[in-house]
Parts: sequence; structure tokens; C-alpha cells
Amino acid sequence: MMIDVITFQLPEGMTRGDVIKFYENTTDKWRNINELIRKSYIYDGEARLGSGIYHWKTVAAADQWHDAEWRKFVKELYGSDPVVRRFEVPIVADNELDQTITFSIDEAA
Repeated sequence: MMIDVITFQLPEGMTRGDVIKFYENTTDKWRNINELIRKSYIYDGEARLGSGIYHWKTVAAADQWHDAEWRKFVKELYGSDPVVRRFEVPIVADNELDQTITFSIDEAA
């Protein structure tokens, strides 16, 4: 498994309410993607940053969905280019499932 942490600068004048509305308008796009385990929308009003944390089954899926068209969409919506940071997830301590999950390197590829 791997995670993409996406951040983007929010324009002056965009309120928390505006950001939440934009987030809500994009949830349907991400709901039925088999390769996406979870997406968390996060917000930092003080730093004027929007962010998404995507839990992907594979790097190929992340690359497919975070392509040039997606980058253009983010820039048009929020006025800044998204910054993508990618992390391999070798271990998850999952309290809901009450277990520790280990991923092999091959599963993140």
C-alpha cells in the first residue's frame, strides 16, 4: 500500500466553508474507485492549505488518477499547483480491525 499526501495553497478570500463545499463536490468522484482504499480531506486555515490524503492499493493506480488532467483541475479549482508527496506504507496499526497489517514491498508497486 502507499499514500499520496497532496497539498495546495488556498487563495486569499477562500473561506473554510468554501473549501468544505469544494471538497463535498468532489467526493462522488473518489467513492467508487476500487484501487483507492480511503481519501481524507484535510484543511489548515492558518497556513491556508488544503490537502488530501489518498490510501492507494498500488502506485500505478495513484499515477493513473493523479495525472496531468487531475493536476490541471486542482489548479483551476484552488488557484495553485498541487504538491504530491508519496509514501510507502509497510505497516498499519489498525484499531478498528484490532490488528497490525504488514505489506510487502511488492504490494506497493
